[in-house]
Amino acid sequence: MAAPKASRAKSKPLCCLSVGYVSLLLDADKGTQVLKLLSEAVQCKEDYQGRSYVYAVQGPPNLELKLVQPGDVRMPERRDSHLLTGD
Repeated sequence: MAAPKASRAKSKPLCCLSVGYVSLLLDADKGTQVLKLLSEAVQCKEDYQGRSYVYAVQGPPNLELKLVQPGDVRMPERRDSHLLTGD
C-alpha cells in the first residue's frame, strides 16, 4: 500500500501574488507564470459611453510576488470555511 501523500502546504512552495489591492495565495511555480503573463498587461479604466464600453490605458499594473513559508498559512475557522468554496 502506498504511503499517504503529504499535504499541499508541505509538498509545494507557495507564494502570495498581489495584483493591485488583491492578494492571492497559490503554488509558487504557477504564481511565477501568472506574474510573467500579467507583466505584459496594462491597467485600464472601463467606462460606458453611449452604447458601448471604452477603455482608457492607465499604465503598468502594480504586481508583487512573495514566497510564503507553509507555516505562515492560516486556514479560516470552521465558521468561515465557506470563503474557500464560495458557498
